[in-house]
Amino acid sequence: MDHSKMNMDHASADMGDMDHSGMHMEGTDHSKMNMDHDEMMKMMYDLYSVNGKTGSAIRPLRVKKGERVRLRFINAGYQTHMLHLQGQNFKIVAEDGNAIPNPAEVKDQLIPVGASERYEISFVADHSFAIDLHDRTKGAKSFLLPVEVEGSQTTVKADHEKNLPVWDLAKYNQDQTKSPVSFRSSYTLHLNTKTENRVQVYTINGKTWPNTDPLPVRAGEQVEVTLINEGKSVHPMHLHGHKFLVLSVNGKPVSGQVYKDTIQVNPGETVVITFKADNPGVWMFHCHDLHHAAMGMMTDVTYQGYKGTDPDKRKQVHE
Repeated sequence: MDHSKMNMDHASADMGDMDHSGMHMEGTDHSKMNMDHDEMMKMMYDLYSVNGKTGSAIRPLRVKKGERVRLRFINAGYQTHMLHLQGQNFKIVAEDGNAIPNPAEVKDQLIPVGASERYEISFVADHSFAIDLHDRTKGAKSFLLPVEVEGSQTTVKADHEKNLPVWDLAKYNQDQTKSPVSFRSSYTLHLNTKTENRVQVYTINGKTWPNTDPLPVRAGEQVEVTLINEGKSVHPMHLHGHKFLVLSVNGKPVSGQVYKDTIQVNPGETVVITFKADNPGVWMFHCHDLHHAAMGMMTDVTYQGYKGTDPDKRKQVHE
């Protein structure tokens, strides 16, 4: 059974049209604020949904005992969700549409699904259970997805507060294929915040869009990018038009071949990725927390010699 596109989203019950752009003061030390923008958003958006339904309106998944089930989870919102399949063995078989070779079977580990990330999970159902979120937010309590196995008498219930280990992307893949080691171009992106005109903005190497420095590449070359999160927010960094290989997290090599197009970079974390420049054009590279992107955390990968046009005339193609 293939349950496609389990869209996870969130909304505000009472503050959806509020303008947050003026809620920060010049000179504020954001590292010491009692409540930053991200924490405010967690409080404001208090309804989480599955395919547009929330709470008791979420329809259960009905499966047959012994049937292999494949679920696709798409985080259509902006917050990271800690996904839990209660007491069920499962395999993560794909990330962002890229198959994971030789995936291991795990149980009762939280899967951190960042904004725009997609995870495909496979399991053989032998009892009813629930899929819930361990986000430590009010909205998470509105998310409970029952998986009902035909003939099972198991009663499902929420288990949002249970302490569980977090699934580790860096250690999961058991494939031993070696990663590319030769790079023609290397870039480092420092991700942070600062205050401009009384507004908190999100920066790449101290600059905000449209003044961020592009990443010029040549068609056919292997490109390395180091992402360093120096702030207090999670940044799900998304590259358009390419897939990239995750090489290391905090200096520790990632096992096997993990290909993605979006990678969560947690506060204080350093992630190294590489991609093949095989799709000429001008491609956005941005944080997929779209408030962060709108407030500056965007740049682009620009192919040298590409003869396309830049609609906003931000810059000409780099020769």
